[in-house]
Amino acid sequence: MAWSPDHATVLTEGLQYFQEEETFGQQSGVVRRPRHNRMPMLIIRFTEPYGGGRDAVIGGKSDHWVRNRYWRTTGKRSWNFSGTLLTRKGESNTVDLMKAVDVRIERHVLIQHEANPHNPLWESYYEERLQQKMESQFLGRLTLRALYQRQKGRCLACGELFNDSSEWHLHHRQWRVYGGDESWSNLELLHGNCHRQIDSEVGN
Repeated sequence: MAWSPDHATVLTEGLQYFQEEETFGQQSGVVRRPRHNRMPMLIIRFTEPYGGGRDAVIGGKSDHWVRNRYWRTTGKRSWNFSGTLLTRKGESNTVDLMKAVDVRIERHVLIQHEANPHNPLWESYYEERLQQKMESQFLGRLTLRALYQRQKGRCLACGELFNDSSEWHLHHRQWRVYGGDESWSNLELLHGNCHRQIDSEVGN
Protein backbone atom coordinates (compact mmCIF):
# COMPACT_ATOMS: atom_id res chain seq x y z
CA MET A 1 0.00 0.00 0.00
CA ALA A 2 1.47 3.35 -1.02
CA TRP A 3 0.69 6.47 0.97
CA SER A 4 0.40 9.98 -0.41
CA PRO A 5 0.64 13.37 1.36
CA ASP A 6 -3.15 13.56 1.19
CA HIS A 7 -3.40 10.63 3.61
CA ALA A 8 -1.36 12.52 6.21
CA THR A 9 -3.44 15.66 5.67
CA VAL A 10 -6.76 13.90 6.17
CA LEU A 11 -5.55 11.97 9.21
CA THR A 12 -4.00 14.98 10.87
CA GLU A 13 -6.98 17.25 10.25
CA GLY A 14 -9.35 14.53 11.44
CA LEU A 15 -7.44 14.02 14.66
CA GLN A 16 -7.21 17.75 15.27
CA TYR A 17 -10.96 17.69 15.72
CA PHE A 18 -10.34 15.90 18.99
CA GLN A 19 -7.88 18.54 20.17
CA GLU A 20 -10.50 21.16 20.76
CA GLU A 21 -12.76 21.73 23.72
CA GLU A 22 -16.52 21.81 23.77
CA THR A 23 -17.40 25.17 25.23
CA PHE A 24 -20.48 25.97 27.23
CA GLY A 25 -21.43 29.63 26.79
CA GLN A 26 -18.39 31.86 27.32
CA GLN A 27 -17.34 30.42 30.68
CA SER A 28 -16.04 26.84 30.60
CA GLY A 29 -15.08 23.94 28.38
CA VAL A 30 -14.74 20.18 28.50
CA VAL A 31 -11.95 18.47 26.61
CA ARG A 32 -13.00 15.65 24.30
CA ARG A 33 -10.78 13.20 26.17
CA PRO A 34 -13.18 10.19 26.13
CA ARG A 35 -13.49 10.28 22.34
CA HIS A 36 -9.77 11.00 22.03
CA ASN A 37 -8.96 7.83 23.98
CA ARG A 38 -11.33 5.77 21.81
CA MET A 39 -9.67 6.90 18.59
CA PRO A 40 -7.05 4.09 18.32
CA MET A 41 -9.74 1.38 18.25
CA LEU A 42 -11.89 3.42 15.88
CA ILE A 43 -8.92 3.81 13.53
CA ILE A 44 -8.26 0.06 13.62
CA ARG A 45 -11.90 -0.65 12.77
CA PHE A 46 -11.78 1.94 10.00
CA THR A 47 -8.57 0.64 8.40
CA GLU A 48 -9.16 -3.09 8.81
CA PRO A 49 -11.64 -3.37 5.91
CA TYR A 50 -9.06 -1.73 3.65
CA GLY A 51 -6.45 -4.41 4.25
CA GLY A 52 -9.04 -7.17 4.26
CA GLY A 53 -10.78 -5.89 1.15
CA ARG A 54 -7.54 -5.39 -0.73
CA ASP A 55 -5.98 -8.80 -0.14
CA ALA A 56 -8.35 -11.11 1.73
CA VAL A 57 -11.25 -10.60 -0.66
CA ILE A 58 -9.45 -9.91 -3.93
CA GLY A 59 -6.31 -11.93 -3.35
CA GLY A 60 -7.75 -14.70 -1.21
CA LYS A 61 -5.36 -14.00 1.68
CA SER A 62 -6.06 -15.20 5.22
CA ASP A 63 -6.88 -12.85 8.09
CA HIS A 64 -3.56 -13.78 9.71
CA TRP A 65 -1.63 -12.83 6.57
CA VAL A 66 -3.51 -9.54 6.18
CA ARG A 67 -2.85 -8.52 9.78
CA ASN A 68 0.84 -9.33 9.51
CA ARG A 69 1.01 -7.45 6.23
CA TYR A 70 -0.74 -4.21 7.24
CA TRP A 71 -0.39 -4.03 11.02
CA ARG A 72 2.91 -4.26 12.84
CA THR A 73 4.39 -3.81 16.31
CA THR A 74 6.64 -0.81 16.84
CA GLY A 75 8.36 -0.61 20.21
CA LYS A 76 5.70 -1.19 22.86
CA ARG A 77 2.87 -0.41 20.47
CA SER A 78 0.99 -3.11 18.65
CA TRP A 79 -1.59 -2.85 15.89
CA ASN A 80 0.16 -0.05 14.05
CA PHE A 81 -1.43 0.35 10.60
CA SER A 82 1.52 0.73 8.25
CA GLY A 83 2.37 1.24 4.62
CA THR A 84 5.25 2.00 2.28
CA LEU A 85 6.15 5.52 1.24
CA LEU A 86 8.66 6.21 -1.51
CA THR A 87 11.26 8.87 -0.74
CA ARG A 88 12.44 11.42 -3.29
CA LYS A 89 15.31 9.08 -4.08
CA GLY A 90 12.86 6.29 -4.86
CA GLU A 91 13.73 4.30 -1.73
CA SER A 92 11.02 2.48 0.21
CA ASN A 93 10.26 3.78 3.69
CA THR A 94 7.79 2.09 6.05
CA VAL A 95 5.50 4.53 7.82
CA ASP A 96 2.89 4.05 10.54
CA LEU A 97 -0.50 5.64 10.85
CA MET A 98 -0.23 8.34 13.51
CA LYS A 99 -1.81 7.61 16.88
CA ALA A 100 -4.56 9.79 18.25
CA VAL A 101 -2.74 10.00 21.59
CA ASP A 102 0.18 11.64 19.79
CA VAL A 103 -1.97 14.64 18.88
CA ARG A 104 -1.58 17.24 21.60
CA ILE A 105 -4.84 18.56 22.99
CA GLU A 106 -5.05 22.33 22.67
CA ARG A 107 -7.40 24.14 24.96
CA HIS A 108 -9.74 26.62 23.36
CA VAL A 109 -8.93 30.25 24.13
CA LEU A 110 -12.18 31.85 25.18
CA ILE A 111 -13.29 35.06 23.51
CA GLN A 112 -13.06 38.12 25.72
CA HIS A 113 -16.40 38.85 27.30
CA GLU A 114 -16.57 42.41 25.99
CA ALA A 115 -15.48 41.52 22.41
CA ASN A 116 -17.98 42.49 19.73
CA PRO A 117 -17.56 41.18 16.14
CA HIS A 118 -19.77 44.01 14.86
CA ASN A 119 -17.65 46.75 16.43
CA PRO A 120 -14.74 48.02 14.25
CA LEU A 121 -12.65 48.53 17.40
CA TRP A 122 -12.44 44.76 17.78
CA GLU A 123 -11.49 43.96 14.17
CA SER A 124 -7.78 43.47 14.90
CA TYR A 125 -8.62 41.26 17.88
CA TYR A 126 -10.63 38.87 15.74
CA GLU A 127 -7.95 38.93 13.03
CA GLU A 128 -5.39 37.88 15.62
CA ARG A 129 -7.62 35.02 16.78
CA LEU A 130 -8.09 33.88 13.19
CA GLN A 131 -4.34 33.89 12.56
CA GLN A 132 -3.67 31.88 15.73
CA LYS A 133 -6.26 29.34 14.63
CA MET A 134 -4.72 29.08 11.16
CA GLU A 135 -1.22 28.64 12.61
CA SER A 136 -2.45 25.69 14.69
CA GLN A 137 -3.95 23.82 11.71
CA PHE A 138 -2.25 22.19 8.76
CA LEU A 139 -4.44 23.75 6.07
CA GLY A 140 -4.27 27.10 7.82
CA ARG A 141 -0.47 27.05 7.75
CA LEU A 142 -0.60 26.18 4.07
CA THR A 143 -2.83 29.20 3.46
CA LEU A 144 -0.51 31.55 5.33
CA ARG A 145 2.47 30.20 3.41
CA ALA A 146 0.60 30.63 0.12
CA LEU A 147 -0.19 34.26 1.00
CA TYR A 148 3.49 34.84 1.75
CA GLN A 149 4.50 33.35 -1.60
CA ARG A 150 1.82 35.31 -3.46
CA GLN A 151 3.26 38.50 -1.99
CA LYS A 152 6.80 37.36 -2.87
CA GLY A 153 7.79 37.63 0.77
CA ARG A 154 6.93 41.31 1.07
CA CYS A 155 4.53 43.38 3.15
CA LEU A 156 1.90 44.80 0.80
CA ALA A 157 1.81 48.08 2.72
CA CYS A 158 5.47 49.12 2.89
CA GLY A 159 6.94 46.75 0.31
CA GLU A 160 9.71 45.58 2.65
CA LEU A 161 10.63 41.90 3.00
CA PHE A 162 9.52 39.88 6.02
CA ASN A 163 12.47 38.61 8.04
CA ASP A 164 10.52 35.56 9.22
CA SER A 165 6.99 34.32 9.85
CA SER A 166 6.87 35.94 13.29
CA GLU A 167 6.44 39.29 11.50
CA TRP A 168 3.28 38.19 9.68
CA HIS A 169 0.08 39.95 10.64
CA LEU A 170 -3.06 38.68 8.94
CA HIS A 171 -5.22 41.47 7.53
CA HIS A 172 -8.61 41.61 5.83
CA ARG A 173 -8.57 44.01 2.89
CA GLN A 174 -12.26 44.60 3.49
CA TRP A 175 -12.99 44.34 7.17
CA ARG A 176 -15.41 41.64 8.19
CA VAL A 177 -17.45 44.16 10.13
CA TYR A 178 -18.01 45.94 6.81
CA GLY A 179 -18.99 42.80 4.92
CA GLY A 180 -15.57 41.29 4.18
CA ASP A 181 -15.03 37.53 4.30
CA GLU A 182 -12.15 35.11 4.83
CA SER A 183 -11.69 34.30 1.16
CA TRP A 184 -8.26 34.07 -0.40
CA SER A 185 -8.69 37.35 -2.28
CA ASN A 186 -9.57 39.26 0.90
CA LEU A 187 -6.54 38.19 2.97
CA GLU A 188 -3.03 39.59 3.03
CA LEU A 189 0.03 39.69 5.28
CA LEU A 190 1.43 42.92 6.72
CA HIS A 191 4.07 44.05 9.18
CA GLY A 192 2.74 44.77 12.64
CA ASN A 193 3.28 48.54 12.41
CA CYS A 194 1.79 48.68 8.92
CA HIS A 195 -1.20 46.69 10.10
CA ARG A 196 -1.85 48.98 13.05
CA GLN A 197 -1.52 52.07 10.86
CA ILE A 198 -3.99 50.78 8.28
CA ASP A 199 -6.44 49.69 10.95
CA SER A 200 -6.33 53.13 12.57
CA GLU A 201 -7.00 54.81 9.22
CA VAL A 202 -9.87 52.50 8.28
CA GLY A 203 -11.31 52.64 11.78
CA ASN A 204 -11.47 56.41 11.63
